[in-house]
Amino acid sequence: MSDSLFDFDSPGDPKSEPVQQRDIPVKDHQVQQIRLALDAAGIVGQDERQSGIQAFVSRPVPSLRELHAQEAHTIIQRLKQLQNSTPTKTGSAWDQREEETWIDKL
Repeated sequence: MSDSLFDFDSPGDPKSEPVQQRDIPVKDHQVQQIRLALDAAGIVGQDERQSGIQAFVSRPVPSLRELHAQEAHTIIQRLKQLQNSTPTKTGSAWDQREEETWIDKL
C-alpha cells in the first residue's frame, strides 16, 4: 500500500511515469527560429549570442543543439519580446524631438 492519496497506478506501470517535457531535445525549426530572432533583435556576435542564451536558461550552453525544446521555446518568446520592446527609431534625442525649440524658430 502506498502513502500517496491519488496513486491509482501500480509503481511498475509505464503510465505512472510522466514524460519529462524538459528533456525533449531541441528541434531543427526551433534552432532556426532562435537564429532568426537573434538576428532580428540585433544580436549578431557569436559571444554576445552565447552569453544571451546562457542568461535566458541560466546554465552553460556550448551549442544551440544542446538546448531542450522547452528552453528553446522560452528563448524564442523572450527574444520576440525583446525585439518588440526595442525602439526602431534611429538618430539622437535631438533629432527625434516633436516640439519646436527656440533654435527652430530662428
